[in-house]
Amino acid sequence: VQIHRPQSASEDQREIDPLVRTLDNERKRRGLSHQDLANLCEMKRQQVCSLLNGTTPNPGVKTLRRIADVLGLHLSISLGG
Repeated sequence: VQIHRPQSASEDQREIDPLVRTLDNERKRRGLSHQDLANLCEMKRQQVCSLLNGTTPNPGVKTLRRIADVLGLHLSISLGG
């Protein structure tokens, strides 16, 4: 049995940052504004801006998956030791 200590908020953020950068880079590559992406995701523009600017500390998996799906990306989560 392995016991995994909970990560600190800063460790969580280091794992989220590359994902958020990937989503934002794909948004830009597709020529979408924050508002365009928000409309496609059925979200508020401020939510999308905060997430993609890194000011949302712990974005939910559902939110990340929704954005990834709209951008044609596959979000995969792996649990392991």
